[in-house]
Amino acid sequence: MIFKARKRSIPIADLEIKKSDISKGAAWTVKTLQQKGFETYIVGGAVRDLILGLHPKDFDVATAAAPEQVKRIFGRSGRIIGRRFRIVHVRRHSELIEVATFRAAPLQQSATADGLITDDNIYGSAREDAFRRDLTANALMLDPTEEIIIDYVGGVADLKKRRLRIIGNAKDRYKEDPVRMLRAVRLAAKLELTLERSTQAPFASLGSLLAAIPQARLFDETVKMFMCGYSSQATMTLEKCGMLFELFPHIEKFDAQQREFAYLALGINDARQRHSGNASLAFAIASLYWPKLAKPFAGKTEIRHDDFADLLRDCGLRANRLITKKTMLDTHDILMGIYRLRRFHNTKRALTILSYAHSAHIIKKALMLEEVRVEANETDSNVLDWWRNLIEDNRQRIPSLPAKKKMRRRRPRRRKRAAAGN
Repeated sequence: MIFKARKRSIPIADLEIKKSDISKGAAWTVKTLQQKGFETYIVGGAVRDLILGLHPKDFDVATAAAPEQVKRIFGRSGRIIGRRFRIVHVRRHSELIEVATFRAAPLQQSATADGLITDDNIYGSAREDAFRRDLTANALMLDPTEEIIIDYVGGVADLKKRRLRIIGNAKDRYKEDPVRMLRAVRLAAKLELTLERSTQAPFASLGSLLAAIPQARLFDETVKMFMCGYSSQATMTLEKCGMLFELFPHIEKFDAQQREFAYLALGINDARQRHSGNASLAFAIASLYWPKLAKPFAGKTEIRHDDFADLLRDCGLRANRLITKKTMLDTHDILMGIYRLRRFHNTKRALTILSYAHSAHIIKKALMLEEVRVEANETDSNVLDWWRNLIEDNRQRIPSLPAKKKMRRRRPRRRKRAAAGN
């Protein structure tokens, strides 16, 4: 790795971090392991968020102790999980703290010819763990006992400048794990940080490496991006560097009107996520695919169901390996909902459609997309206004989707003991 930095210890008071901002459960976990002689810190996103003045959702801990040693120290409060790289979940009152062992950079033998890392399950020191991480902002360590932050990579200086920077040579790090590019884009958008020039430069040339990533892992990172509340900014960066079309190869490059539509729709979805946590992944993906359907759909007062179904089939949604089948079907329903809004506009059957919970749910999502079409001057508001009035006048008759029920574990039935002598 081409990266030089010296270890710095910075008092948390100098960064305006109060001890009360730190999780009591995480601080207790760190102190317990330190008292047993193991170097231990709070690490990762929690430290980054504290420096930025945010409230971390969870606190992770890294230690020199092996998982078996951590389990032995915490007894019943600790539980080892994972196969490829084992970590320990430590329970402290209502908090669940994730404790991992310091890891080192992977060996050269564990990389493919293209540089992709296939095995990084190697224990190391605190310094090696810091340099192994992807971004300087994520490589900081907090010692709640001494009330200091340990910085090996210059992450504090980068955060003060509101800058996001890769650790080491950007091309090499992205070849090791191409998902790091998506993570950098998402964090820059979410935290309102600027991607450093050398960190962003390889995106255009290395975006094709995402094709080698397993579908489940790529989908997981895409969900985080579209559901973080800042997907419009992240998508804009992805579009500029061409990675958007690596993730969604069947969508076409946007013209000015299509771009306005896509970012208006993503902005609405982002606002819902920030205000109520009620964003829709299917709606976000539908907003990217609709511009491809808009041209043949525009200017037609009537369109046959089969014709629109053909357009939807040919847009490439079903062929996208990135998204799961459920998300694909939900996206398909929302896009088909745009057709239904016109097909059943000014008809008695519209109220029948709204009487079914799932159909009503899809129509409401399609109306959100129709609202964006009106704002982008793609269509007039006649259809939108008519459906809104119909829903408002019949609000009591329109059901909602039932909340998902938690499955209860059934207790095994006790076997009756055989009678004596039988």
